[in-house]
Amino acid sequence: MKQGNSSNPPVGSCFYGSVPEDQYITYTVTDKCIPKCQVGTTWTRRYVFVRCVPSSYNEANTPSILWHNDPAGTYPATINGCNGNTQRGTAVPLYNMNFKGCLTNQDTIKGTVYLNNTCSPTSGTEWNQGQGLTITATDGTNTYTTNVLSSNLKEEAGQYVNNAPNKTYAVTLSGIPAGYMCASACGGCTKNSVVSPSIGNNFFLMRSNAREAWWQAAGAGIYAGGTGGGVNVQSMLPSASTHLIEPTTSGTAGALLHASGQVDTGSGSISTAGYSAMTKYKGKKMDYDFFAAKMGALRGQNSAWDVTLEQSACTAGSDFCYGTGAQTGVWNVTSGQKYVVFVNGDLNIKNNVTVETGGFAAFIVKGNITIDPSVTTLQGIYLTNKNFVTEKSAVVDVPLNIQGNVVAWGLVDFNRDLGGAINAATPAEKVSFRPDLLTNMPDKMKTFAMEWGEVAPETK
Repeated sequence: MKQGNSSNPPVGSCFYGSVPEDQYITYTVTDKCIPKCQVGTTWTRRYVFVRCVPSSYNEANTPSILWHNDPAGTYPATINGCNGNTQRGTAVPLYNMNFKGCLTNQDTIKGTVYLNNTCSPTSGTEWNQGQGLTITATDGTNTYTTNVLSSNLKEEAGQYVNNAPNKTYAVTLSGIPAGYMCASACGGCTKNSVVSPSIGNNFFLMRSNAREAWWQAAGAGIYAGGTGGGVNVQSMLPSASTHLIEPTTSGTAGALLHASGQVDTGSGSISTAGYSAMTKYKGKKMDYDFFAAKMGALRGQNSAWDVTLEQSACTAGSDFCYGTGAQTGVWNVTSGQKYVVFVNGDLNIKNNVTVETGGFAAFIVKGNITIDPSVTTLQGIYLTNKNFVTEKSAVVDVPLNIQGNVVAWGLVDFNRDLGGAINAATPAEKVSFRPDLLTNMPDKMKTFAMEWGEVAPETK
């Protein structure tokens, strides 16, 4: 038997390539990357092809293991289904045939490249738009490179295996063809601090003529109080001329303050002036409990509404209106009307809320505030102990214009997406400051702030 040269790939890797005529391969198929195909069986063959199929395939008729024995020549391929059935195939040359296999005990970095910007490894969106994508893992000294598969075979498309030893790496996707780009919201083209062995290091591409959704503020500042690090403020601005914070008509721009982490503004910038600082808020926590105690909205009071929070359920000019969790009806607050609404639970805003100049409305919520996809206008002050969330529709969304203030002691979660070309010019959510709301705020809701400090003797 002509053995030739051993051509064993690194142990533990899923490998792809071809076997020269004078080489053979010996390896053990394991459940590390081929969980269903003859686990534990050792094969010694001149040529081996292994492809394990998912359970949704017709396993009896789908090839999983193909091999040729010596001597060199042209032989019928033996096709084993994962369920043990065997069929005979058409004669094929021994050499110049691609193979895929799996060995044990090797450190590798694995993942899949997807063509979607949802950041979710969705079946059917695996990369299959041609060869050329490359995965590079570097530890600052050594570099390990592998190619991304592009195949019509469902179980192979978009996959990569990089045989990088047990160290920490920056893993980068490159070779992206024209017309495509990495989805910034999904981490971009580089993953840092990846320790080999590691799985699930997925990358997400999108068509470059499709822009990601983004949000914007106007006339005031932004504060993000999260202390967990990472990207604490993110809005994927579409161009260098787009700012996260627009100035007022007088040209005054607010500042971006954040307690930790980084800021990601996509292709744009924070503002014309670029005011930004990392700092922590050290004042009073003015949440639902603070204002409820201040204004006498005590737990256990009778609810002013049953299920739907209609404007007619509350009396304009009263100290406050109180009730349990609800969804809103239509609110149109006219000049001279003032409403302070306490919701002891979650508030689902299902309709537009408008507040004319000279009017006032504040919704102070114990739970979450959720904005229905159909809502286009929100005016007033919105404060929640938990999260302020805009929901996404099943189709292309419409812009949401918020005029007033949004305060969330949990997080602000903007989810609308206007779709490709519209995203390139229009924010999905925009929050504009309304100074007249502070002027018209009821006195009982206002808080007097005073600071005491020691002064030097003989000064006034």
